[in-house]
Amino acid sequence: MLRYFEYEMSASWENGSILIVHGFSFGDGHIAKALKRALENRALMVVVVAYRDADVETIRKNLTNCGLRNNLYFLSPKDFVFPGEDFNRLNLSNLNKIITGELNCA
Repeated sequence: MLRYFEYEMSASWENGSILIVHGFSFGDGHIAKALKRALENRALMVVVVAYRDADVETIRKNLTNCGLRNNLYFLSPKDFVFPGEDFNRLNLSNLNKIITGELNCA
């Protein structure tokens, strides 16, 4: 499966592709390495959705030597407005609301 992931992420698409990662910290070194290699494909955009704001730092640490990439983005709860809620977690339900437009960006 890891080889298939690496192949798919390194393939060149004319119109580009997007990989949305939610609920994964890249603590597994093999997958983190595969993602780092995949980011060399400038046609690929990777959006990492962090469950909590503090998780962004953990994920960045697990993706060491990734540097600043124009095709790697991080989203966390602080990036969104959740009316009437004291919101500190970006779970799948709220992510779906963001994607469908039920919640707005900050």
